[in-house]
Amino acid sequence: KPDKASEVIQAPRIDAVKGASGYNDLLFNPAPVAGRLNPFSIKEFRQAINYYLIDRDFVVKELLKGFGEPAVTSFSPYSPDYSSISDIIEAFNAKARYDYNLAELKIRDAMFKAGAIEKEGRWYYNDSLIEIKFFIRSDDPIRKAIGDKVASDLESIGFSVQRIYGDLHKAMAIIYGSDPAAGEWHVYTEGWATTSIVRYDDSNPAWYYGPWVGNMPGWGEPGYWQYENPELDDVTMRLATGRFESFDERVRLLRRSIELGLDESVRSFIVNTFDAFPYSKERVEGFIYDLFGGPWTPWFYRGVKLKDGLGGTLRLGQKLMYQGAYNPVAGFQDLYSVNVVRAVSDPGAALHPHTGIPIPYRYTYKVETAGPHGKLSVPPDAFTVDLENGVFKPVGRGVNATTKTIFKVKMSRFHHGPQMAVADLIYPFYFMFEWGVRQYPEDPKFDGEYSRLTEDARSTFVAFRILGDDTVELYYNYWHPDEAYTGTWISPYSPYPWELYALMEDVVAHGRAAFSKSASAAKGVEWLDLTKGPSLEALKESLEKMSSENYIPEALKSYVPPSEARVRWSALKEWFRKYGNFLVSNGPYYFYKADTAARQDVLRAFRDSSYPYSPGDFDQLASPRFADILRVNVPERIVPGGEVLIRVGVAVGGRPSNEAEVSYLIINPGGEILLKGRAEPSHDLGEFEIRLNYSDTSKLETGSYLFKIMAVSLYAARPSTATRTLTVLSPYLALSEELIRLRRDISSLEEEVSARMDTLALLSAPRTLVYAALGLSLSSLFISIIGISILLRRMKKQR
Repeated sequence: KPDKASEVIQAPRIDAVKGASGYNDLLFNPAPVAGRLNPFSIKEFRQAINYYLIDRDFVVKELLKGFGEPAVTSFSPYSPDYSSISDIIEAFNAKARYDYNLAELKIRDAMFKAGAIEKEGRWYYNDSLIEIKFFIRSDDPIRKAIGDKVASDLESIGFSVQRIYGDLHKAMAIIYGSDPAAGEWHVYTEGWATTSIVRYDDSNPAWYYGPWVGNMPGWGEPGYWQYENPELDDVTMRLATGRFESFDERVRLLRRSIELGLDESVRSFIVNTFDAFPYSKERVEGFIYDLFGGPWTPWFYRGVKLKDGLGGTLRLGQKLMYQGAYNPVAGFQDLYSVNVVRAVSDPGAALHPHTGIPIPYRYTYKVETAGPHGKLSVPPDAFTVDLENGVFKPVGRGVNATTKTIFKVKMSRFHHGPQMAVADLIYPFYFMFEWGVRQYPEDPKFDGEYSRLTEDARSTFVAFRILGDDTVELYYNYWHPDEAYTGTWISPYSPYPWELYALMEDVVAHGRAAFSKSASAAKGVEWLDLTKGPSLEALKESLEKMSSENYIPEALKSYVPPSEARVRWSALKEWFRKYGNFLVSNGPYYFYKADTAARQDVLRAFRDSSYPYSPGDFDQLASPRFADILRVNVPERIVPGGEVLIRVGVAVGGRPSNEAEVSYLIINPGGEILLKGRAEPSHDLGEFEIRLNYSDTSKLETGSYLFKIMAVSLYAARPSTATRTLTVLSPYLALSEELIRLRRDISSLEEEVSARMDTLALLSAPRTLVYAALGLSLSSLFISIIGISILLRRMKKQR
C-alpha cells in the first residue's frame, strides 16, 4: 500500500529503488452477445467511460497517495518514446476529464441509438434488464477501489452491475480463458508491469492495441470471437516488424497507432504506478535495477550479492505466486513467474537497464544489411523450414533477405549437465513454424495464442547457415535505423535444450496439456507446467517413452548423433529423479523446487566453470547516470515576432555536462502544443540554448503559456523535467510598458538633475556648461520618446 511504502523506505536500515513500472487499465469486452445487448460492443459507449467516467486524478491523489500519475496510454512520461506522442496525449487530456454528467449524457445517447430503453431508472433491451459483468481484482486494493468506483457510477446511470471479485488466477480463466462472445465478462480491472525500459518500443502498440498479436479479446484462439481492426493490425504490425524506412516514418506509425487505440477505447489506461523496491542496505549490494521495472530485469539476478561474501541465502518477496503456468512456450505470462524464469534462463540479449538499448549477453553479432530498400542474396545452401516433410531443407536459388547477421554464441553446460550444441540453437526455428502454423483443421501441433506471439518472427525469418559449433549465419527480412535492434531481432539461440522442447511437444500433441492458457481452456486440459501439478506425471510418462526410443526430432536427425541423444535423455531423467521438475535451462541459478504449501520457489546458484560470467562482471550497471535540470533562464516577457534566447543548465551524474538531449514544449491554456523542439548545446559545459525565431514567436498570442523542458542523459533514459511560465505581450502593450519605463527613468533623472543643480548652486559653479550638458541628456530622452510614439502610430495602422 502507498502509505506503508513511504513508511518502509524511510527505515534506517532500508534503502529502496524506484521504478515507473506499473499500469492499471480497464479492459472492455467489445464482442456482440447473441440475444443480448453488450454495451461495450458500442464504441461510443466505451469512449464515454474512457474519456469522462474514469477519475484518473482521484486515483493518483487519493488511492496512490502520489505514487503514480494519470495515464491514457501505455507510454508514460518517462518513456523514451513519449516526446513523439506527447502532443496527442496533451490534446486527449485537454478534452478527457472526469465528468459524470457528460459521461451519462454520452452513454444515454449511445444506448438509445442501440435500441435500448430506460424504464424506472434501469436500462433494458428486448424487455430484458441489461447486466454488466464487472471483474474486479480483489487481491489489489487499488484496482478494487477503481473497479468499485466505476461500477457504482454505472449503477447510478441505470445499469445492473454484477461485481465478480477475484485474483489473477481466476482472471486467467474467466477473462483470458473464455470466448468473449459467451458474455462471461464485460469489464476487467487489468494491470501490467513494464519490466524494462525500451528505447524504441516498437512492439508496445501491437501488444496493447493490435488484434494480430493475440492480446486483445479473442486472444487468437481458434473458434473464439476475435476483436478486429484492420488499420490497427496494419500500423502496429508494420511498426513491430520494422516495415518502415526511416525514424520519421516510424514516428508516424507510432502516432497513428496511439490515435487509433485511444479512439477504439477497448483497453483504457488509467494510471502509471510508481513502485518502490526496498532492500537491506546492510546486507545487499550490486543491486542493478531497471529504470522502469526496478529488479524486474535479468540484470538484477546477475549483479545482486550479499556483502558477507560467497554463499548465503537471498530472500526475495513478491505479492503473488503461482498465477500461471511455468513453460517457455506460452507460459510465464504473468510478472511473478517471469521473475523466476529470468533468474534461471539466460537471454541471448537484454535491454540495457538505463538506456533501453539491446545489448548482447549470450552472443556477439555482426550485421550486414541492405535495408530498408535493398536485398541481399541468400546462399542456396542455407536452410529454411520444410513443414510438409518435417525437416530443414536448402533454401535454393533466387531467395533474398534484407539482413544477414553472424552470431557467435557463448556456449556452456545446461543445468542437467550436457553442453549446449548447435541443435539447441536452431531447433526453435522449426518449432515456431510447427506450432505456429495450422497445417490442417484438427492439427494437434498448433496453438493459436503461441502463433500470434511468434507471428513477427515467423514472418521475417528466411534461412540460416551453420558456420561452426557455436556460429550461425542468419538471414531475415527486418531492418531498424538502430543497428542494435536490427542485430538482435531474432537469433539462433535458446536457453533450453532441444530434448525439453521435444518432451513438451509430445505431451501437448497427445492432448494431455496445452502450451497456452486459452488453448487449455478451449480444450479442457491442463496448462502445461514444468515445475508442479498434474503436468509432471504426463511429462514423466512421455520421458520414459521417448528415452527408451532414444527419440530425435526429424528436423534434427542430421545434427544430433544417437549417442548424443542418449546422453541428453539420460541427463533429463536424472534431473527429474533428483529435483522433481523439468525446468532445465542455462542461467546463473537453477530451479531447485517449488514449495506450493509455502508458496515459494527455491533457486540455487549454478556454480559451473563453463558459465561465461562471474560475480561482479556487471557492477558498472548498478549506478545510473541521470540528467538533472539545474536552471532555466526565461525572459520576463516575449513579444510576437521577436527573437528569444532561453538558456538551460544541465548536469549528468551530478556534474555539468552536454551529454544529454534537451527538448521543450510550449503549451497554450487549452492544452494544445504550439511549439516543440530540441535545445542545442552551447560552448559552455552543461549549458543548452533554445532559440525561438520570428516564425516561432509569431504563433504566440497575448497570454501565459506553459513552457516544459525535458532533459535525458545519454547514459540513463529517465527524463528530468522542469516547467516555467512564458508571458507573451502584444507589441503594443510591450512598447507601452517600455514607454512607461522610460517615463519613470526620465522622472527619476529629472529628480537627480534637480538635486545636482541644487548642489552646484551651493558650490557656485559656472552654470552655463551644466545647463548645456543637461539639455543634451534630456534631448536624448525626448528623442527616444518621440521615436517610440511614431512606432506606436505606425503599428496601429498596420493592425
